[in-house]
Amino acid sequence: MKFNRRQIRRDSYARLLINSGAAQELRLDANETAAFARQLEDIDAQLYRVQYPENKGTLLVPVRGNINPGADEYTYRSMDRAGRAKRRANHSTDYPRVDIQGREDSQRIENYGASYGYSFQDMRRAATSPCPADPAGS
Repeated sequence: MKFNRRQIRRDSYARLLINSGAAQELRLDANETAAFARQLEDIDAQLYRVQYPENKGTLLVPVRGNINPGADEYTYRSMDRAGRAKRRANHSTDYPRVDIQGREDSQRIENYGASYGYSFQDMRRAATSPCPADPAGS
């Protein structure tokens, strides 16, 4: 019969208790162990936060901070040149037309939001816990 290490350890623990006279009736039920499971657990005191990569949208699309906060739409105007000059010949009058073109571009402003919440019981638990209740880190 082959034993693994866990079986040998339990057997030697049982023999030790029986030989020392500490246990008249040895029962190793899950609810009747010498140590509670959480007592044998090492919990790190530091709270680790998940790190996310930087949003690249602001690097690709410029952000304007001078837009009216109450505006529903943002419009900008641009000017561009059109046409091309031509080298002048002796007394020539057939010059190409060059001009300026104006253009308006508009974009609707959209609102985005998110929320989080916690209950009174969560606040009571946080009062006795080293972990903060505020996910933003207070």
